[in-house]
Amino acid sequence: EAVAWQGEGVRLLRDTAAGNEGLRAGLAVQLYNLAGYCGNAGDHAAAVAALEEAAALAAKYGPDELRELAPRTLEQARRMAALSPEERAALEAAARQAAEQLAAMSEDERAGLMAAAQRAQIEQLADQTRDAALEALRGKADPAALAARMEQVAEQAASGEEPGSPWLDAAAFIRAVAALL
Repeated sequence: EAVAWQGEGVRLLRDTAAGNEGLRAGLAVQLYNLAGYCGNAGDHAAAVAALEEAAALAAKYGPDELRELAPRTLEQARRMAALSPEERAALEAAARQAAEQLAAMSEDERAGLMAAAQRAQIEQLADQTRDAALEALRGKADPAALAARMEQVAEQAASGEEPGSPWLDAAAFIRAVAALL
């Protein structure tokens, strides 16, 4: 039912946005949401189609967050759509099993798992920062544009973090690399 309601909202907004560029960013958001509903309902082809349109609109009209998120989500949806029903069922079973294991953990075990996941994310971000800087130093990327992007990433990493958070250290590292560029 959610798919039908969201689809109707998209249809109405699409009709209105046809003559109003200002509404096209909103249409991109609504299409992105429709894709989520379609994917959750198991209609992966419809999810991909909605995300393709959302990504195209977001690339041209925004919003900025969706401009970055939609292409990544589209690739994930394409991978999901390419799976056979058996592969999807196995993936869903593994996700259920992981959720059950997480629910069975103590608070301390969950906290340890979350800390390990956070460390892995920060390490990956640091590696990506290092690799991007090396590309700029090799002349394969624009250092000024990369430094500006790194500042945005650092701001996102630090946003809302409490003093002592490892994300603040990650943001400081990213800013230092950006300054060197």
